[in-house]
Amino acid sequence: MAPVRETCAQTLGMVVKNMNEQAALIVVDCLMQLFTHSQWQVRYSGLLGLKYVVAVRSDLVDMLVPRIAAAVLPCLNDKDDDVRAVSADTLLPVAAALSKNMPALLPQVFPILWGVLAQLDDLSSSTSSVMNLLAAVYSSDQASFMSSTQLLTLTEFIPRLFPFFRHTIASVRTASFSTLFQLTKLPSMEVWSKPILSLMLSHIFQALLLEENQAIHAKCMQVWVALVTGLPGTLIKDATTPHFRNWFAAVCSRPGQGAANQDSVNKHTLSAANFAKGVPQLIFGATALGLLASVYAAQGKKATVVALLQEALSSRHSLSLQAAALVLTEWAVALDGPTPTTDGQAPLKVTVPVKALKMLCEILGSTAISEACPYAEVEGIVVGPLADDANVLVSSFFTVGVPCAVPAPLTIPSATVLASTTYSVCIAKVSDPTTRSQLGSRSRRLLVTLDVARSTQELLHTRTLSLCAEAVVRWGLPTLVSPVITGLMNSLRKEEDSSLQKRAAAALSLLIHKCCSRTPSPTPKILSNVSLLLMADASKPAADEHQFKAAEGRRGADMVISCLAHEFGDSLFDQLPMLWHLVADPLQMIDPLQYAALEEEQPKKGEAKKEKDQEATEAEQLLILQQQLAHLQLALTVLTVLASSVCPQLYIKILQLMPRVIMCSEIPNSTIVDLAAGCVSVICDTQPTTGMQVVLDSLLPMTGDTSSTHAKRGAVAVLHTVITKLDMKVVPYIVFLLGPILSCISDQDQVVRETVAHSFAIIVRLMPLESSADAPAGLSEAQLSQRQHDRSFLEQLMDGRKLDNYTLSIKLCGELRRYQQEGVNWLAFLNKYHLHGILCDDMGLGKTLQTLCIIAGNAHTVAHREDAKGLPSLVVCPPTLVGHWHHEIAKFLSKEYLIPLSYVGSPLERENLDQVTEDADR
Repeated sequence: MAPVRETCAQTLGMVVKNMNEQAALIVVDCLMQLFTHSQWQVRYSGLLGLKYVVAVRSDLVDMLVPRIAAAVLPCLNDKDDDVRAVSADTLLPVAAALSKNMPALLPQVFPILWGVLAQLDDLSSSTSSVMNLLAAVYSSDQASFMSSTQLLTLTEFIPRLFPFFRHTIASVRTASFSTLFQLTKLPSMEVWSKPILSLMLSHIFQALLLEENQAIHAKCMQVWVALVTGLPGTLIKDATTPHFRNWFAAVCSRPGQGAANQDSVNKHTLSAANFAKGVPQLIFGATALGLLASVYAAQGKKATVVALLQEALSSRHSLSLQAAALVLTEWAVALDGPTPTTDGQAPLKVTVPVKALKMLCEILGSTAISEACPYAEVEGIVVGPLADDANVLVSSFFTVGVPCAVPAPLTIPSATVLASTTYSVCIAKVSDPTTRSQLGSRSRRLLVTLDVARSTQELLHTRTLSLCAEAVVRWGLPTLVSPVITGLMNSLRKEEDSSLQKRAAAALSLLIHKCCSRTPSPTPKILSNVSLLLMADASKPAADEHQFKAAEGRRGADMVISCLAHEFGDSLFDQLPMLWHLVADPLQMIDPLQYAALEEEQPKKGEAKKEKDQEATEAEQLLILQQQLAHLQLALTVLTVLASSVCPQLYIKILQLMPRVIMCSEIPNSTIVDLAAGCVSVICDTQPTTGMQVVLDSLLPMTGDTSSTHAKRGAVAVLHTVITKLDMKVVPYIVFLLGPILSCISDQDQVVRETVAHSFAIIVRLMPLESSADAPAGLSEAQLSQRQHDRSFLEQLMDGRKLDNYTLSIKLCGELRRYQQEGVNWLAFLNKYHLHGILCDDMGLGKTLQTLCIIAGNAHTVAHREDAKGLPSLVVCPPTLVGHWHHEIAKFLSKEYLIPLSYVGSPLERENLDQVTEDADR
């Protein structure tokens, strides 16, 4: 069975790992004897064992390669597909060594691998393995010395990769693009690529449009960029010019349909959801075409592209407008990337496509597109489903004798009037309940279609204006920037697709950067609007459409803050001082005590009512506090985003605010505490060394605060969020966190107990890793000493064998056995660290005696302290065991250490015992 063979091979690998050199080579020779066996299972088993041996003995690779290469290479042509796959996997780890130690073998390896690839199909399991080996061999240094003849053979071989670009298995697609990318690194790429360049780029472009896996798409785009920027511009232009228009039409189309500017569209299947599916296709295709446009411009052939884009910008099809705007944007972005090759000449000065940009500005400022005159895609809904539903409703009224007419022309606004005002008038003339019900159903159907038309129009309009605005920002700002800002801000508020929203955020950040020198600058207004979006409480689930939109706006505002940090770098707060004041000012003014009024309860019945003036004053103060909380909420939200986005040079400014953020956890407001916890956790995750130092110094002492329940709740909530966020990164700090957590686990407040219980559950599974963790950097001498002390505690907690031996400070009338002493050691450990525990053992083995040792020893120690007063000890047990405990105390301990009192009996008997309890346990 395959799993058995695999397990045996893995076991053999672990054994060989610990063998000496001679023994390992003997094992290799034994495995190689299986390669020539007639049964494929035996050949497969030998190769499988060799695969793991080669993987674990990298120190012997120079000796293994000459020994195994000649024997393994023929197995690549084995008739069994599994044998071919494991053969390729065996050679993969030593591909570089194969090229280095046996360069003469490479001319034989390449034909073998390409020949195997030609024999594979969609069902072959070895496809991915063979292509991975092929990529590894071509990435070796020796492959760069291929002769011109060998390079020309690639013209024949490379087309064999094309069918695998759309293979059903993701690993095969990844391997095909990885192989092709390695081939683009070979010298004289023009030699082998020129005859097949047009076909190759067509297949890659098709994969760019159809690939859904992000990682594979990145590989595909990597190959596209390598070809377009690495080959002469003339060659790229000649190979792609015949296809450019068709490629652009494909980008403009929705999945499964033709070009967007074709009139033969399915008018009955259009909706906002259909257009969401085509966003990746739109972005990926436009990125590829934008890079091509930069090549055309560098070759002096800009007019070809500009003419096509102007044609698209004149269309009423939203997808055509979006595609044209995106190509212009990516064209501008490509100018900042790798410079396309220009056949040895200096790159031509790129001129701005003025007319196309002017058309973009006209679109941004135009009111021609509206619900009354929508995009062509929405026209398909209006003249199709909407018209059908309107005609059905009108015909139904005619059937019952109520005159009614479909408005001409039928538009979204006129259909709205029909479904509301006209319907109300006509339905009032119908008295039959059944007929009214049928007419109401048809009216609701019309309203649903209207909602689809409106939402589609809004979605398309938001995206079109946003992408047009992005293109304008990339090429240069016009005099009037308000339409550009409006287009981008609407995308932040309404866009459902996060990739388009992120593009709008990046464009808005670039716009702010370009407007820094403008007077007056729109930056303050933009940041103010972004702040309003940030105030949406995204922590709550979106229960309705309004909250869903608010969450989208919050996400867009977060992206803007993050993009601003990347755009401005270390000059962020210098060029945008408003952003720093937005964060720092509310935090610097915080005083948790002033928010105590927020947790005050309403006056209870019978309490004196406050004077009206006093109530008005308190109401005014409460309003001020709520406003301050709103500013504080905004500050924490922005700081959380900045903490994960700013450049390293600004970390120091973020860390300076961290103690103030921790102080926010004392405020009796759950939203503020949650935001503070999230902010602290992000800072610690980004800068664990310095961030956790602040946690140790400022946060941990707050977990022992007994003056305020809210403060303690906030502190443990922040600590729990930090532990959850850091996960493995928190391992070096476990010794510092465990003590405060365990001390709170028996807290009087239920919220505190539950929170630290969850924290302890996370830490418990990480405790075994702590012993191998190095001490974190930046600890003081006192903290290092505390760490050593706490590590001793942790070791004893995790391993009872390492407990300190407890020496009784009292005289015991008897001798403890070994296992009883271990129990006493455990109880002494719990008592020392104020922990709780359960002592378990079989009946009659001395659990009572062990417990009495600790009770008496602790009472004796406390009684001899000058700074402490002894207190009675209480044993709670079933009435049937009270006498047993009393007897055990009298048997093993003298009254010098414990004076027992059996507090049992009826209520009257227990009342009489109250008078003698003062002498007990002395």
